[in-house]
Amino acid sequence: MFNTSLDGDLRVLPRSLPESMDRSLETVSLKYAGGRIVALPATWRDEGPTLYTFALFSEELTRSELLRFFEVAIVLGLPNPRPVSVPTLRLASLFHPLLYARFANRRANPLQSPHLQTSLDHLDAFRLRVQPRTDVCVPTARYYLQSLLFLAACTLSAAIIQDRFCEATIASKLGRLWQAAQYVRRFGLGRADPTALERFVVECAGRTERSPYERLFAIKREYGRLLRALAYPRMGAVQVLQAKALSTNEQLRFGFITDLRHRLGDNLRAVIVYGSAVTSHRFADYDLLIVVGREEEAVRTLAGSRPSYNGVEMNCGIYDADDFLVFQCMSGDNLDVNARCVYGEVETLIKPAEDLMLRNFSFAFVRLRQLLGMAAYLSKHGVHPDLGSQSNLYEYLIKIPMHIMKGVRQVAGEPIDKDYLNSWTTRSLGYDIQDQLRSIGARRADRAIANAYLATHGVVAHLNERYKVFEPVPQAVGDLWRHLERPVRSTPEMPA
Repeated sequence: MFNTSLDGDLRVLPRSLPESMDRSLETVSLKYAGGRIVALPATWRDEGPTLYTFALFSEELTRSELLRFFEVAIVLGLPNPRPVSVPTLRLASLFHPLLYARFANRRANPLQSPHLQTSLDHLDAFRLRVQPRTDVCVPTARYYLQSLLFLAACTLSAAIIQDRFCEATIASKLGRLWQAAQYVRRFGLGRADPTALERFVVECAGRTERSPYERLFAIKREYGRLLRALAYPRMGAVQVLQAKALSTNEQLRFGFITDLRHRLGDNLRAVIVYGSAVTSHRFADYDLLIVVGREEEAVRTLAGSRPSYNGVEMNCGIYDADDFLVFQCMSGDNLDVNARCVYGEVETLIKPAEDLMLRNFSFAFVRLRQLLGMAAYLSKHGVHPDLGSQSNLYEYLIKIPMHIMKGVRQVAGEPIDKDYLNSWTTRSLGYDIQDQLRSIGARRADRAIANAYLATHGVVAHLNERYKVFEPVPQAVGDLWRHLERPVRSTPEMPA
């Protein structure tokens, strides 16, 4: 159907969905506009093209319609089914412009049905109302890639240290690097070498005799190099975070510092605590940013140790000073708010609120696509075979709507209490986190993740209505067409 750049060039197969399949998908919802199957070119796996089915709907599906779509797709045997709504495409015009461009570009879709083409001809876009304070252009391939890679990389240390990974984790991280190589080659982004990136992915994927830890150490190094190459221009003012004397209660709450100093020794430079461990009396875990002199040495020291303090898990992100600044350049928050430096000192970036707001919406779009992909997979297979008993991943995914709400509200200077937030999602979106946990416990993670996808859409719509971040406009005047980078080459499959 759509010659879209979801993960590189998607090439159109010679025909659209058979009429019988179209009729079956029409039973899902009257919002159905049409669909096609596309082929993603082979990657380092060299398994041949991967097929995806994209079905366009004029509006976002309801909860029952979304589940029905996956049921019908399974019966029809559709490969990798993805329902794509017009509201999602509008968001893509800002936060994944290549995806939007391939839907909207008539030349890129020569085989579409008249009904589908009519729907796309009336497709509008979004224009920013909140303007960045820096020269960062939001509707660009580089901005999307920054968000995608940041979210993939920021959890690597914690995965290694908490022993919370599997082969699927390694494959997923390598997949993002391969995808980045295609973007870098096409647009000449940053100072990264796409050929070297591809070579690294092939070699790392093939070194299965190495321990998973060693492969993850290598992947973490590669992400650091790539993000440094993409981190321009750096937005924000440099500020030094410095530890201050802790009160007696704070010494008890943050007593893990003694053990960290013992284990990391003179390698330790600074420890920053953020999130609910700083802002709330009750919290489920510690979120730590640990800055060291020798990054890999520190990660190796803590690898697999699953650290905790007073029975509370410690999620540790470990960086050297340079990587720490790079990650803060792309993060969705500032560490001068709701964070506490409890040991040492380190330089960080304090970014303008407008830029933080837009970055949080960019993260929301990436998470939307991840939730949809996971829901599609689980609907067919029931459970992810590589995850085993690691239900904490599912539990993390169902909290994504809450994370997005908390992030944007914090940037806007209107922080929201966790209990009130859970009450609001239940009342306004019909999304009760306890219901989703029960679905996971009953081995219906597909239902919980699908609900999280729809709740995330609802949260994004609510936040935009509240803060007036972007507005719908005709395609021709949307921000996309002013900022989308021009490809370095043009092919029949990927027109400029």
